[in-house]
Amino acid sequence: MPGNFSGARAINDRGQVVGTMDNGSFLYDNAAVTRLESIPEVVAAGWTRLAPQAINDRGWIAGTGSRNGQGRAFVLVPKG
Repeated sequence: MPGNFSGARAINDRGQVVGTMDNGSFLYDNAAVTRLESIPEVVAAGWTRLAPQAINDRGWIAGTGSRNGQGRAFVLVPKG
């Protein structure tokens, strides 16, 4: 279908996958998909257009995105 696209960008030794889908980004972990742009802390900080590039074995996600209209790099660190 036009407009429906997804692609994995990186995977770690725990099987967590990050990538892009439909105008957004995702984390796949334990059979659950989380849209990175929907994480409350990401929304509160004003991040949009996230493009994850890597995920390490601790679950830290690195990539690029937009904050306050400016292109920037980011690192998302999971809670816990």
